[in-house]
Amino acid sequence: MKKFLVMICLLLAARVMPAQCVYLPADCPSDDYVGKDRGADSIDKLNNPVVPQEISMENRLRLLTGDIITKLAAGNNWQAVELDEEFSSGYRLTDGSVLAYGKRPPHWCQFTYEIIVNNDSLLLWRSWLEEFAQRRVQETKEYLTQSNPDREKWMAADKKAESDRKSLTVRFRDASIVVIQFDFNLDIAETSGTMVSANWNTPAGVALARLYNNNEPIFNDPVNTFNRSRNMALLLLGGWNLKPDEYNYYHRAVTDKTSIDKASDKKIKCDRVQNVAIHLSGNKKAMQSCLSTVAGSELQNLIVKE
Repeated sequence: MKKFLVMICLLLAARVMPAQCVYLPADCPSDDYVGKDRGADSIDKLNNPVVPQEISMENRLRLLTGDIITKLAAGNNWQAVELDEEFSSGYRLTDGSVLAYGKRPPHWCQFTYEIIVNNDSLLLWRSWLEEFAQRRVQETKEYLTQSNPDREKWMAADKKAESDRKSLTVRFRDASIVVIQFDFNLDIAETSGTMVSANWNTPAGVALARLYNNNEPIFNDPVNTFNRSRNMALLLLGGWNLKPDEYNYYHRAVTDKTSIDKASDKKIKCDRVQNVAIHLSGNKKAMQSCLSTVAGSELQNLIVKE
């Protein structure tokens, strides 16, 4: 019984308090992006079917988006960190050779940043979660040491506790942080929840800015960070079809199919930005104050039209 008790308590503690990082319980970086050896990383990427021009594009966009976020955070006395970055893995021909630069489809990149906009709320969130973890461990110990425990009563209490944890996690999250995700040259821009504003303070030069409310956030979604919040905004710049599909997703505007195939010579080369999608999620008031900065002329001037 004692070994079983220890195992259950450890599992419960791990469920509510993941591995430590200075930003917990907000999101933590997936890698050490500050200390990363970018030179070695760029060389290593050449093992994939990418070309040097695409790697240079990634580095330029990382620097640009990082500079935008750094200035935004400094201007508001906020703290910012890069959470994640993803890139196209490239293309090969059937003979195994790397597809030539002039024939490659648009190269896509994604950079995600977190901004702590209310540190007091973050500290309260952390304190509440630690107390919650301690309380649940103690309750589990008490249950497992009972001579005749009421399993159904404990399961009901556990279910309610988990429901409370999820609800308060979303509330603390949406008070403490803003997560900003920059997508370059993607085929699809996803949305989350129900649209509540079709023209949410649309900045000049932005094709679309819409606000969504998600009543059922997935607070631990491993793919789309904007699914973890109730509030999400989508900004679209450049070549997009502004009519959403049946899932309320937006698609790249394609006027010439040869521009995205893997056989034709491209008028616009793969390392040029043709569209940008920006997802903002978290603190709605802070999100609104970010709009014109994150979608300003620095990004708009990158976009090359067919």
